[in-house]
Amino acid sequence: MGLPSGTLWATCNVGAYSAGDYGDYFAWGEVQPKKYYSWGTYKWCNKAWNKLTKYCDKTSCGDKGFADNLTTLEACDDAATVNLGDGWRTPSQTEIQELIDNCRCGWRKLNRTIGLLFTGPNGNSIFLPAGGTRWAGGRYGVGEHMSYLTNSLCSQAGNPSCARVWSFGTSKPEPTVCAFNKRYNGCLVRPVYSPND
Repeated sequence: MGLPSGTLWATCNVGAYSAGDYGDYFAWGEVQPKKYYSWGTYKWCNKAWNKLTKYCDKTSCGDKGFADNLTTLEACDDAATVNLGDGWRTPSQTEIQELIDNCRCGWRKLNRTIGLLFTGPNGNSIFLPAGGTRWAGGRYGVGEHMSYLTNSLCSQAGNPSCARVWSFGTSKPEPTVCAFNKRYNGCLVRPVYSPND
């Protein structure tokens, strides 16, 4: 993409076979897709948002007062690293902001898939499909919005039960990294690779 940091962006999402495919949906800190997304099925809690068992910086939200003060994904819990191998990872808020700040972007269709096309300073492009979000057993907002995972929790949410996401929608044309989702929601992951790692 020709970004100042040299960060490389994958051509498609984790679990996708082409740029227009949505790929797999992941809860934050989980490395496999599943059929049902809820606190009851989320790996890092004891069936409730205030009973977290990993990635918790507030004892009031941890199971039996648990806190480990981890707020960024470890490689073993990163869907990009586990599914694609060393060097690949879920992007940080800073890396996403760099992409937004240095690229031209606009809504496009790739085959029949609606999404955002980002064109970098060097003329290369990536397409991010608007695949909606998964919760419970359904998929919502396909073709209208998308929440892509970042590698960190969202302190703005007031507790560690939410993760920061990269959000965009047809009604909100500019992407933002200020959004957050409940950690159990199924979101897409667009991996990055940094040559300096």
